[in-house]
Amino acid sequence: MPRRLAVLVLAAFAVAGCGTTSSAGDFSGAEQGVAEQVEALQSAGESRDGEEACSRILSRALREAMAAQGSGCANQVEEAMRDADDVELDVRDVTVQGDRATARVRARFGGADRVRTLQLVREDGGWRIDSLG
Repeated sequence: MPRRLAVLVLAAFAVAGCGTTSSAGDFSGAEQGVAEQVEALQSAGESRDGEEACSRILSRALREAMAAQGSGCANQVEEAMRDADDVELDVRDVTVQGDRATARVRARFGGADRVRTLQLVREDGGWRIDSLG
């Protein structure tokens, strides 16, 4: 499972490269907070800031699982970000159920769309990405 987790993180950061679409304004309340965290993932990808992603965007459980891989969360994230393409992210749907949420995100890769479902958890007073689908 930890190896699969690292692969999902690398794939998600390949998705979270540069892009300019902001879709958080399409939501309100807790749903907007979830969409804003997806945008924070994209921003961290744009700035190639693995430390920011690990400390403020990813959940504790996801960081710990990545750290168990041996090279640490920030190192794995920064490696994935180095290979990120220019991609546009668009949050299409958000579902909040208590302290858990899902965000369906469309990513456009050179004219082709992919949809991913990200899992988030409320942690330390905000939303954190817990699974990168």
